[in-house]
Amino acid sequence: MVKGKKVELISPAGNFEKLQYAIEYGADAVYAGWKNFSLRAQADNFTLSELKKAISYVHKKKKKIYLALNIFAPNSEIKKIRRFIEKISDSGLDGIIVSDFGVLEIIREVNKDLPITVSTQTNTLNYKAVQFWQKQNIKRIILARELSFKELKTIRKICADIELEIFVHGAMCISYSGRCLLSKYLTNRDANQGDCSHPCRWNYYLVEENRLNQFLQIEEEEGKSFILNSKDLCLLNRLPELIRLQIDAFKIEGRMKSIYYIAIATGVYRKVLDGIYNKEKINYDYWINELRKISHRDYTEGFYSEETRQDMMRYETSSYIRKTQFVGNIIKVRNNNEYLIYVRNKIYSNKKYDIINPDMTIYEEQKLKFYNKEGEEIKEANPNDIIILKETDLKLNLFSLIREKIED
Repeated sequence: MVKGKKVELISPAGNFEKLQYAIEYGADAVYAGWKNFSLRAQADNFTLSELKKAISYVHKKKKKIYLALNIFAPNSEIKKIRRFIEKISDSGLDGIIVSDFGVLEIIREVNKDLPITVSTQTNTLNYKAVQFWQKQNIKRIILARELSFKELKTIRKICADIELEIFVHGAMCISYSGRCLLSKYLTNRDANQGDCSHPCRWNYYLVEENRLNQFLQIEEEEGKSFILNSKDLCLLNRLPELIRLQIDAFKIEGRMKSIYYIAIATGVYRKVLDGIYNKEKINYDYWINELRKISHRDYTEGFYSEETRQDMMRYETSSYIRKTQFVGNIIKVRNNNEYLIYVRNKIYSNKKYDIINPDMTIYEEQKLKFYNKEGEEIKEANPNDIIILKETDLKLNLFSLIREKIED
């Protein structure tokens, strides 16, 4: 990392709306996928025209956009990939994320000046592998999630002159850096081409070959049976030492997550990073609690240390924890303190809600009144309705979010 340069916060953009929320809530950059060649095939992803629109939007905000072209490509996809790269080679992308050596070769043949980031899927685990990639004129490497802080420190010390990126938040795969064959074997959905069915989250039973109808529970300590299910990664508390290590970029996982998830995760990491750089006193417990309000599995620091790697698995369930529900977002601000709200889940007048602004100002437990376009107060509104919030002294913004607490 260049001395004095701030770390880049990179957020997921599964579609254009998610991209907007990532940028508005403080991401320095986003990563997006094309419809056909991305390791998140179930995300909306971008068409070619949408991708060009996204590039324009991001650059106007003086931010960056990276294209995830990180599938492992069979022969049948090679010509399609070449044609696509030819179309986007001069689009203004700030970089392309790749895993496959063949895809890397195609990019070099089409446009040798396109900045390339090596995906975490390549399992880059040591400084010799980093040095290999340096010889290939790679701009940045996303290191494997399986590295400890000590191992990261060694790599950075020996490889001081290449950009390094790590994941700091989001779902993790039990297979080595996501190189999984279970999905393809069990459901014929290939994780290495972006179509994982997440069999690591399933509850498994043991069957003896001569007793096919007798399902025996696989148990680990008091009936726990989700034997492949990892917790979610959260390194918020570790940001100061990772910044001192001079990692170039921190990435949030979640192209398939909601705009609410992306906005809150991005906003929290933005606030904490800014606080660190501004030498502010940071209440980490407060911001961790905000991260607990978005849909997640129990958090872990993963492979960060020997102690934390012992706490990665969640055997008792694979369900998400949900402490709040996203009910609406502001889509237009009028001059007379009126706000148009797009309803995401059922919403009621005179009920208490939290409102979160893009700068992470949070107004908690606000009793709100909602109106229809004729100016009449409504009792309730349904998903996809557009309603009006007025008669409030709160200073709200375009892209502000409304949520309600979910009772335990």
